[in-house]
Amino acid sequence: MNTLLYHPCTKNESAYNHFYTQHITKFIEFLEEIRLPITEVSSKEAIRFLSLLIKERMAKATINSYLASYKSLYRYLVSHNKIEKNPFLSIESNPRVRKLPNYLTLEEVSSLLSCEITDLISLRDITIFSLFYATGCRMSELLNMNFQDVDSTERRIKVLGKGNKPRYLFLTPKAFQLLTLLKESRATWILMHPIRQKADEDAIFLSVGGKRLSPSSLHSIFTMYRVKLGFSRDSPLMYYATVLRLI
Repeated sequence: MNTLLYHPCTKNESAYNHFYTQHITKFIEFLEEIRLPITEVSSKEAIRFLSLLIKERMAKATINSYLASYKSLYRYLVSHNKIEKNPFLSIESNPRVRKLPNYLTLEEVSSLLSCEITDLISLRDITIFSLFYATGCRMSELLNMNFQDVDSTERRIKVLGKGNKPRYLFLTPKAFQLLTLLKESRATWILMHPIRQKADEDAIFLSVGGKRLSPSSLHSIFTMYRVKLGFSRDSPLMYYATVLRLI
């Protein structure tokens, strides 16, 4: 039975196998309660088990994940002549409904970009907001920006997009001005917040801990300004959705 806890087509260390094992363990516990061997499950028991998952108020996507694991398990048993029919085969997955992203209003964007710059940290934060708004860059692209990739002549910056493919983002005069100010103040920033790793020396956006800004730190920055400005929604991804809506 233990051999069935690992997906036959993946490595045991994989993230997929972690969830697969959870799914199969839950199903085995159910079968032990009703005293039914795994090779004698019919579509009736399969539907009964899935109805229990629904009663637990699992999300549709989660139930689909469980169902995929059971179909895979029994497909394996059929292929190895352990059973004749896959009891989960005729059960269809729930249709996935994609939620529309939240976005900021024009007034909220204006309030965010108009925040007063009082120190180096607020300069960093407003530069982040301006670059998001001016370029529509992804969060990963923004966090990995380096000063050496800024083309001052063309007022653009090179980033690595999806698949590590380089692309250029053109800057508005305001965004370019803020980037320039941030670069000119780097020496002062380092005196106040020494850089810990040499690899982060050219990073445009640094944390007060002296490292390249992380996704969690970026979320914290948006949360802080959300509270400060009284927004009901926040997150870099929502701000990105706002930019795409306005383009």
